[in-house]
Amino acid sequence: MTIASLGFARPPSCSLRHLKQSNCSLKPSKASRHLTSAADIMANSSNDHHPSLEVIGGAMEKFLPAFKTINLPYTPYPIFGWNRHVETIFTAFFRSLPDVRFRRECLRTKDNGAVALDWVGGDDSRLPSESPVLILLPGLTGGSGDAYVRHMLLRARDKGWRVVVFNSRGCGDSPVTTPQFYSASFLGDISEVVAHVGNRYPRSNLYAVGWSLGANILVRYLGQVMVLHIHV
Repeated sequence: MTIASLGFARPPSCSLRHLKQSNCSLKPSKASRHLTSAADIMANSSNDHHPSLEVIGGAMEKFLPAFKTINLPYTPYPIFGWNRHVETIFTAFFRSLPDVRFRRECLRTKDNGAVALDWVGGDDSRLPSESPVLILLPGLTGGSGDAYVRHMLLRARDKGWRVVVFNSRGCGDSPVTTPQFYSASFLGDISEVVAHVGNRYPRSNLYAVGWSLGANILVRYLGQVMVLHIHV
C-alpha cells in the first residue's frame, strides 16, 4: 500500500500539484545526475549507511518530518493480530462497513472510456474550497464500496480533507465503454483524473493513497511525472 500519513495539522509542502504550486522541486541536483555502477555501490556499502528510502534530489528531508506515524511502533490487534493470515481472515468477515453517502461523477476520458469518481456528499458545502484533496485508488477490482477504502475516507474527512474515490473502468459499477481496460501499466486514466480534480479545485493541494494495484498505478504515475519534469 502506498499511503500518506494523515496525522499532521498541516499538509506537507509537496503534493501531486508540485509542478505548479510547490517549492519542492523534483529536479535532481547536479551531484545526483550521474550513474553509479553496482560495483561502486557494493564497494561503499560497508562504510556508508544505506537508507531504506531514497528520493531523487534530496527531498526526503522535506517529506519524512511530516509523517509522524512512521516512527510509531506497530501494535498488533489483540488476540487476532499475532498471525497475519488469521488477521486477514478475521477482517474479511467481521470488519465494519461505514455508511457513507456518495455523489458520483462519471468522467469521460480522451479515448471515450469512463471512470467513476465518488465524492462524499455534502463536502462542497461543508469544506472550504482550498481544503486538501485526497484521491483514493483501491486495489484490484476494488471501489468505493470496500471497507478499507471507506475507513481511510472517514479518517481523512475527520482531518478536514476532501476525499474522492477513483473507481477504475469496470470497478465499483463503473461502466466499460472501450476495449481498453485498466491495468498497472496503463496511466491514461490516473493522469486525466489528477488533471480533472486539479482543475476543479485549483487552490487545493492534491494527494493520493493507493492499495495493491492502485498503489502500483500511483507509483508508476509519480515516476512518469518525475521523469517528464526532469527532462523539461
